[in-house]
Amino acid sequence: MNNRLKQAFDSIQAEAGLKEQTKAYIAGRIHNPETRKKSTYRRLLPVMACLFLLAAGFGGYRLYFTQTSIISIDVNPSMELNINRFGRVISVSGFNEDGRRLADKVDIRFMDYVSAVDEILSTNSIALYLSRDEMVSISVVGRDERESRKMLADIEACFPDKKNVCCYMGSFDEADAAHLAGLSFGKYCAFLELQEVDPDVTADDVKGLTMRQIRERIGACGGGTCGENTGECGYGRGHRHRRRTGR
Repeated sequence: MNNRLKQAFDSIQAEAGLKEQTKAYIAGRIHNPETRKKSTYRRLLPVMACLFLLAAGFGGYRLYFTQTSIISIDVNPSMELNINRFGRVISVSGFNEDGRRLADKVDIRFMDYVSAVDEILSTNSIALYLSRDEMVSISVVGRDERESRKMLADIEACFPDKKNVCCYMGSFDEADAAHLAGLSFGKYCAFLELQEVDPDVTADDVKGLTMRQIRERIGACGGGTCGENTGECGYGRGHRHRRRTGR
């Protein structure tokens, strides 16, 4: 009996000692700065990882939806395609009633710009204008001239056999001025040329006109025609243009 009591007492002492050691260990961990630092760092790791992924996702979103170029397409519908650095359409804007209807009708968002232009030129409304011998103006506006020239060449290759198509380039400063006037870039360039031979014409006067009607008014006032003998579109005031397909 005495031996069993002694063993039980020893067991209780061992447990009490273990408890004291455990308390001392925990206290040491709590009050040790290095331990607290490592523990805090480990707790923050998942949070920092989430913040990094969120920042990367937001940055990627902004990168994709940042406009780097504009493609203006004008017949009577006047519209602009806003293009990102990956050559994809991120939004479409109409600049007159016909342009807004066409912008709402075509499903070209996120298409590459070549496919988007081809889709627009293949619509019934544009085909109807072309069947009436109307003129199509396609312009590329960008901050990088080399990239703009590449885009222009890609677009020109879409319609090697189409007639009455005028292609050229411009700058964002010119596009900003066009938008302030309530016009697409392509129609604004035609308006400026008409204004040179008819100073009384206003931006509102040309909003409802087709590109051919504008060209005819320019010709009637003694101005040139798109690409006549020059290989250039001929829009004045320092605009840079290129003529692609002829009549």
